[in-house]
Amino acid sequence: QIRRHLKHLAHPILGDAKYGGIEGMPGTFARKLHLHARRIVFPHPRGGTVDVTAPLPAFMRETWQTVDFDPDRYDEGPSEAA
Repeated sequence: QIRRHLKHLAHPILGDAKYGGIEGMPGTFARKLHLHARRIVFPHPRGGTVDVTAPLPAFMRETWQTVDFDPDRYDEGPSEAA
């Protein structure tokens, strides 16, 4: 649903061919969907915390570096509370 909503707001996700995210896209960027859940943290029903981090795909890392965005800037690793 987020893909459709962002298209409706005229801000499609980069690389989203279905919802308009490749129109005007620079040729140097990978023609892949730039949508990624980098980290999710939630309480486990039996106690404790689940903290899962997924690495940024190489094609997205290249895109971020091309636009001078540090892809590692917000990496914190597992939370201290986990």
